[in-house]
Amino acid sequence: HNAVISKAEFKALFDASGEFGLVAEFKETIKAKFKSTMEAFEKLGGNDDGVIDRGEFRDFLDDLLGYTEGKLVDQLFNLIDDNRDGYISKNEFRALFVPQSMLEFRESVRKKYKTRNV
Repeated sequence: HNAVISKAEFKALFDASGEFGLVAEFKETIKAKFKSTMEAFEKLGGNDDGVIDRGEFRDFLDDLLGYTEGKLVDQLFNLIDDNRDGYISKNEFRALFVPQSMLEFRESVRKKYKTRNV
C-alpha cells in the first residue's frame, strides 16, 4: 500500500452516505445481532484460523445484510483491514468498535496519510 488516499476514500471518511455510513451500519448490525464483538468475529469466519478473509467477509455480509455488491463489500473490508494484508485480524476487528472522538479520528487520518488540514 502506498499510503495515498484517493479523493473518493477521503470524502467517504466524512460522508455519512459513503463508506463511513457503511461502517456505521455494519457496526450497528453487529452490535444488535451479537452478544460481543468476538462472537461476531467468530461467526464471520475468524473461528477456524483466527482471521477473516475476504470470501468469508463477503459471504457473511451477503447473509447478514444482503450486501451483494462486491465493490461495497470490498471497500468495507479494506477499511477494516488496516495493515492491508488481505485478512481481518481480531485486533483490526476489535479496533472497529473502539469509540473515537471526531478529533482523535481526524488526527489518526492526518498521521496515517500525512495530511495537513483534514
